[in-house]
Amino acid sequence: MKKNKKFIAQPILFIILSLIILFSIFIFVIKFKNNSECKSDSGCVLQETTCCPCNMGGKQECMSKDNSENWKEKLKECDKNIMCIAVYNCKEIECGCSFGKCKEK
Repeated sequence: MKKNKKFIAQPILFIILSLIILFSIFIFVIKFKNNSECKSDSGCVLQETTCCPCNMGGKQECMSKDNSENWKEKLKECDKNIMCIAVYNCKEIECGCSFGKCKEK
């Protein structure tokens, strides 16, 4: 009788473990998909992130096109009389998508 209980318990345990693993993979895929900024290189752009342009000491970063639009709106609030230093700080780079994040190539 004990052999029959073991024979039944092993497949049930295997099924439960398989379902837990599949559920974990599903959750990981959902989180990764929601956290991704881009799907391809065309979804990434180089955007200025300071009130001064990069040719006047400002900074720029690679980011998604959606995030870039948010920065453009935010930069419209910059004071027009701001004094910028005359330092060329522009980067000659391309942006690309790497594992769902926009980064420098």
